[in-house]
Amino acid sequence: MSLAPNPFNLSGGVVKAAAAAAPVANPVSAPQAPTAPIDVLKNKLDEMGINSSGLQFTETRTAVGYPGGFYVNHLITVDFGAGVTESYDVASTLRNPLLTALEIDRLRRSRA
Repeated sequence: MSLAPNPFNLSGGVVKAAAAAAPVANPVSAPQAPTAPIDVLKNKLDEMGINSSGLQFTETRTAVGYPGGFYVNHLITVDFGAGVTESYDVASTLRNPLLTALEIDRLRRSRA
């Protein structure tokens, strides 16, 4: 039995798969991105050059009941000082931390 010529191999032989690359002895891994909501938000503030050292961050989960069930409010509350606080939804913050960081910056600037 004869093999049909391989149109991709000009020598007419059987094409062999390339050998797999040898594993790297000491792979360098990228630093892990933070997953805690407050850390994600603080990192975004730092990237934007916004000083968050004067702000207090608190993560809360509150069960809210209603007839037939309940849901959980998962929030990051930021205390700006002088009795000014604002709460941000964790799911929205994790989806796009830039929006929350911009809102924090807007509120911080409006108090200056």
